[in-house]
Amino acid sequence: MPGKRPAKVSAKVSAQREHDRASTLPVPATAPDPDSRVEKFLQAAIELFLEKGYRNARLSDIVARSGGSLATLYQAYGSKKGLAHAIMERCIGGFTQSLQKLQDSPLPPEQALPIAAEDMLEEILSSRHIVTHRIVVGEGMNFPDLRDWYFEHGVAPANRRLAEYFAREQRAGRLLLGSPAIISNHFYMMVFGSAIIRSTAGTVDADDLAWIKADTRKAVAIFVRGMQPAATGATPAAAALA
Repeated sequence: MPGKRPAKVSAKVSAQREHDRASTLPVPATAPDPDSRVEKFLQAAIELFLEKGYRNARLSDIVARSGGSLATLYQAYGSKKGLAHAIMERCIGGFTQSLQKLQDSPLPPEQALPIAAEDMLEEILSSRHIVTHRIVVGEGMNFPDLRDWYFEHGVAPANRRLAEYFAREQRAGRLLLGSPAIISNHFYMMVFGSAIIRSTAGTVDADDLAWIKADTRKAVAIFVRGMQPAATGATPAAAALA
């Protein structure tokens, strides 16, 4: 309201806001040191979020498993929410790398998309990504700020990147898509939907990667056949989605 005196913000709240703003920054390109205390906190958090769920995992459990101190954890991540943000950022970084390789690929879609899909699938079935999906899908109603942050900074940019790739391939005449933005969403759900649902539910994980990759290759092949311009002059299935 105009003229209303702003509420006084505590140092702790201010620090948390600074941490949350920092959480939106890109993931560093350098690989993390697995032996660092900060990294051990993150790995312990991933393990405990998998075992107990985000809601039930306690910071004291994470500290006990990592061998650090609560003070160091607060300094590094600020809170349990800060740990969740850090895990999500890793997922986004890994998935973005796969999308970047696809965008940089000189190969035609029937060769580039299966390679990219396998890279993306490896990330999707990683422990950190399964944790992320369980927080967003399984506990998103209870933690809407984490859910919405991930959709804004992870899902939406990934859809845009893939849509840009599809638009480029459409301009080159290698795919006939209608709306690249709509098709990118269909691609994700068709190719990865089952793996995401099953891994979130706990019925598959990285140990099942071999047979899930085989299923993914089949799904990509079906997708590409449906989106390629037909040599006979028949209209591809994508036209119905324009």
